[in-house]
Amino acid sequence: MGFLDRFFRRETRDATPDAFLAEQLALRGHGMSASPDAAMASLAVAARCVGIRSEMLASVGLFAFRRTADGGRERADDLPLYAVLHDQMNPNLAAFEGREFLIRELDTRGNAFARI
Repeated sequence: MGFLDRFFRRETRDATPDAFLAEQLALRGHGMSASPDAAMASLAVAARCVGIRSEMLASVGLFAFRRTADGGRERADDLPLYAVLHDQMNPNLAAFEGREFLIRELDTRGNAFARI
């Protein structure tokens, strides 16, 4: 083993923490235990989860398709709906922002509507 190998070697450790240590680290200064269930009860965490979900789903592209004579499908870029789905929902919102808004409304209110 060379001189530099002593500094750059990999060290193996047990990844399972001691139960007492894990319990003590979960306690905060005010005496409440932090857990995934307690975190999900927080409004800030729930709002961020809705935001992340709506951003991720809105980033998926939407396209219009038409059926071909042989039973297949092809993209229909010439339809008027294509511009709404893919480019711009209205003069004030890009398609991404519009889909993000609709998904956020669906998650928080239970339904979402867009006047096209």
